[in-house]
Amino acid sequence: MVTMLAIGVSIAATINDSIIDDSAVQEESVVGKTRYFKAKDCPEEAYENKDNNTSFYTMCRAYTTDGVFVYYDGMREIVLPPMSMPTIINGRVASSSLPTYTQPKPWPIVIEGADSETFEIISSHYLDSSLDPEQNPTLTYARDKNFLYRMGEKVVDADPDTLVILGRGYIKDKNSVYDRGRKIEGSDPKTFEFLKYGYARDKNFVYLVWQDKKIENSDGKSFEIIDEDYAKDSGAVYYKQKKLEGVDPGTFELVYQTYVGDGTYTSPSGYAKDKNFLYYQGERIEGADPDTFEIVGFHGIHARDKNFVYGYRAKKLSWIDANTFKIVSDVYFKDKNSVYYGEGKIIDNIDPITFEYLGGIYFKDRNSVWRSYYADEGGAIGSVSRIKDADPGTFQFLEYGYARDKNFVYYNGDILLDAISESFEVLNQEYSKDKNFVYFVKDKIKDADSDTFEVVDYTYTKDKNSVYYRGVKLNGVDAISLSVLSCGYAKDKSKVFTVNYNGAMNILDAADPDSFRVFEGNCYAKDKNFVYYYNGMRIEGADHKTFEIIDAWHTKDLSSVYYMGTRIEGADVKTFEAVKGDYAKDKNSVYYKGIRIEGADQGSFEVNNYGTAAKDKNTNYTSGKPVGAEEMVNHDIIFPPGMENAVLERLYPLDI
Repeated sequence: MVTMLAIGVSIAATINDSIIDDSAVQEESVVGKTRYFKAKDCPEEAYENKDNNTSFYTMCRAYTTDGVFVYYDGMREIVLPPMSMPTIINGRVASSSLPTYTQPKPWPIVIEGADSETFEIISSHYLDSSLDPEQNPTLTYARDKNFLYRMGEKVVDADPDTLVILGRGYIKDKNSVYDRGRKIEGSDPKTFEFLKYGYARDKNFVYLVWQDKKIENSDGKSFEIIDEDYAKDSGAVYYKQKKLEGVDPGTFELVYQTYVGDGTYTSPSGYAKDKNFLYYQGERIEGADPDTFEIVGFHGIHARDKNFVYGYRAKKLSWIDANTFKIVSDVYFKDKNSVYYGEGKIIDNIDPITFEYLGGIYFKDRNSVWRSYYADEGGAIGSVSRIKDADPGTFQFLEYGYARDKNFVYYNGDILLDAISESFEVLNQEYSKDKNFVYFVKDKIKDADSDTFEVVDYTYTKDKNSVYYRGVKLNGVDAISLSVLSCGYAKDKSKVFTVNYNGAMNILDAADPDSFRVFEGNCYAKDKNFVYYYNGMRIEGADHKTFEIIDAWHTKDLSSVYYMGTRIEGADVKTFEAVKGDYAKDKNSVYYKGIRIEGADQGSFEVNNYGTAAKDKNTNYTSGKPVGAEEMVNHDIIFPPGMENAVLERLYPLDI
C-alpha cells in the first residue's frame, strides 16, 4: 500500500518587505529580486515578515518568481514505499528495515515552461457553485496563459480557462475530469457528480472517490445507491465499493428486519438476495434458499429458510430443524427436538413442546419453572436453571423480577422469605409488600406498617409513623408534612435536609422550611435568608431577593456574579453574560470557570459550538489558556482563514 503524505516545507529565505533573498533560489535563476505571487484568497499578513508557518500561510507563499522563472515551494506530495514488517535483531528494530522517505529539495523548484507574466494562484472564483469558499481553499492550483498547475506540477491537457474545482481532489474543464491532477480517461465533465458513500458518476462510468479510480465496465447512467453498503448499475452489484461476481442486479434486493416496539420500523439486516442466491454482507451463502428466507428472532440474530436456521453472522445451525424452528423469547428458541439459547446451544431436560416464556427471567415447561441468567425484561442471552419447588401450574410473572405461585413469592428466581403469595403486591422496582411485611428489594423493612405504607418517589417512602430513604428509616422526619423537592432536597414542617445514597441525613441548620424552594431546572435553592448551591452548600453573601440564574454554571444577584456558587471577583453584574461552555464575559474581561483570562479581548471573543475552543482577535484559547496558532493547526491539511480549528477527515482533504 502506497501512502501519500502532504508535508509543508518552509521557504529557505529571509522575508523583508515581501522580498526573498535571491541567494535562496537556484543559481541559474539569479536575475533579480524574487517576489511572491500573492493569492487573492490570502490576507496581506501572510506575506509579512512574521514567524508564522501555518499550513495555510505556507500555501499562500508557495509560488515565487524572479521575473524570469516561476518557483514552487509549498506542500509537496511524498510517496512512501510499501510498508512491511521490520527486521528484528536482538530484540531491536534494524534501521535498514525501516521505510525510506523521499525528501523534497530544500530550495524552491523551477516550474518548467511557466509564464511569469500571466502566472497567478487560483482563487475561489474557480470553485464549483456548490462549495463554500471559506471552507474550500484553492491554493493548491495555479495557472498561466497556457497551463494549469497543481502543487507545482503541470496538469497535462487541462484547460485553465474552463477550469472548475469540484472538491475532494477533483477538477474539470470543458473536456475532462481530473483526480488530483491526473486525467480520468473517458470521463464526461458535463454529467460528472458526487454521490454518497464514496461514489461519483457521469454518464459513462462510476468512480470510487476514496480509492481515486473509476470502476471499469460500470454504467454511470443506471447507477444507483441502495444503502450505505450496497449499490448497483445495469450490469453489476457492489458491496462497499467492491464488485460482486455473479449477482443479478435486476432482482437484487435487501432483506429487512422488522422491529415492533413503540412503533414499527425496519432496518437492513445484513442479508440480501437475488433470484438465485442469498448473501450476507456481500458474501454468498451456499445452499441457502432465497425464496423461503426470512428474518426471525431478536435483532435479526436468527433467520431461516426451508433448509437451514442461521445464527449470528449467517452461521448455519445445521443441527436445528428449520421446519419446526420457533422463537420463544429473544435468543431462546426451540424445534421439535430441543430448546436452545445463544448460538444454538442445547438446554437439556426441557420439554420443547410445552416450553414457553412467562416474562422477565422466567420460563416454564409442563414439569418445571426455569430462570434465565444475565436476562432483563424480555429475556437475554444466557443459560437457564430449574427453580426448585416452583409450581408450573400456578406460576406467574409479576414485574421487576418478582413472580409468585400458590406457595411462594420469588425475586430474580430466589424465594422471598416469609412473603405471603396471595396478598403480595409490587409497589415499584425496589419496594413490595404483603399483608404483614414491607420489603426493600429482598430485605424486610423493620417496623414498617404494611397497611399505610406508600411510595412517595423513587427513593422516599413512608407509612403512618415514619419516613424511609431506600429502605432506611429517617429518624426525626415527620411523615405527615414530608415534602420531597428536586435535586435531592426534602423538608418537613421543621427542617430542610438531604440524604446520601447510604441513608445518612444532612440537615440544613439555618434553612427555613416554610420559604425554602428549589429553582426550576437546576439545583440552586433559596429561602427567606440564604441562597444554596449543590447539596445544601450556602453561597456566602448572595442576596436571596435578587438572586437569579444565568446558566447552569453562572448566577448573579444585585451586586455579584458567581460561578458554581463561588463569587467571581471584579465581575461587572450589569454587563456580565455567559458565552458558551464555561466561558463568560463582561464589558471589561473574559472568564473561564470564573477565573479572569488575562489579556483576552472581550469585544472580539468568541467560542466554537462545542464550547471547547475559543479565540479573540489576538489569540486562540483552549481550556481558558492561550495557545499558539501552531498548536491548533493540522499540518497535513491546508486551512482557509478562520478554519484553522476544523477537524476534517483525511479522505476529504481541503487541499483539493
